[in-house]
Amino acid sequence: MRIACAALLLAVGLGCGGSETPARERVQVNVEDPERYRVSLDGPARLAAGSGGDLRLAVEPLGPFKLAVEYPLRMEVADAAGLAVTPTRQAAADAARYDAEGCAFDFGVEAVEPGSRSMQATIHFGICETDLCEPVTRQIDFALQVD
Repeated sequence: MRIACAALLLAVGLGCGGSETPARERVQVNVEDPERYRVSLDGPARLAAGSGGDLRLAVEPLGPFKLAVEYPLRMEVADAAGLAVTPTRQAAADAARYDAEGCAFDFGVEAVEPGSRSMQATIHFGICETDLCEPVTRQIDFALQVD
């Protein structure tokens, strides 16, 4: 019976003992001011040494709030030992998206050597409710595992 079951699993392509591809681990960080905005970071949480991945840092205004497109927008990512970040600094003109409904910055990370790597990104933007606007600076701490 066991042999028949194994043969059936192989015949339908399911395989045995870990042949399924594991779900890709993601960095998913949300920093928010629950009344005004959400800052999120998304991308691979695990990289192989010598490989790279793309991450996206985004801001989404909540409720009646909007991004202040007249404020200077910028993002910086600090290089971490064992990782190379490209680009480390971006301004509004470099953003993948920037309008009153949100903004997003894309950047690449290349894994140089194995280990757990802590990183830090900082985003500067303006947030408005009707006529009242103010600058915001948020720091996002995250980690990547390099195998």
